[in-house]
Amino acid sequence: MPKLVFHAPPGWPEPPKGWFPPAGWQPDPSWPAPPPGWVLVTSTGHRVPRWVIKVGSFAVVAVVGLAIAFSQGESESDQAPKVGECARQVGSNAVARVDCSDAQAAYRVTSRHDGTTDIDAACSLDEQATAGFSEDVSVRGAVSVKSFVLCMADLP
Repeated sequence: MPKLVFHAPPGWPEPPKGWFPPAGWQPDPSWPAPPPGWVLVTSTGHRVPRWVIKVGSFAVVAVVGLAIAFSQGESESDQAPKVGECARQVGSNAVARVDCSDAQAAYRVTSRHDGTTDIDAACSLDEQATAGFSEDVSVRGAVSVKSFVLCMADLP
């Protein structure tokens, strides 16, 4: 609990150590007025150690960063084709959702498996799957925030 400390202004008698004016106390009228801005009472409140502030600040930044990364991972995951939707291949290692009537549609998603990037294991029980795609969304290539496999069947 913070402790209040009384500071006698210049020209006032020095009070005993630890003395604090009781409720209703008034200074002697013969004493000079305190100088402008003089603080009669201060608090010796408990200070938070610097290391606690540094660690706390780091923790807040880390949590906010991970939350942003996770939401970005969720956003990318939400953009992936869903089961029953069609996809086209983009480049050598990506797929994009397209309407199944689109001439570029090459696959129909038959199943989705979150928390893995192992296409063989994820699609081994999907009898319709003829192809697979995996995505691993990470923060600066280090912390994986979302991974999933899409198992797909070739469109006729």
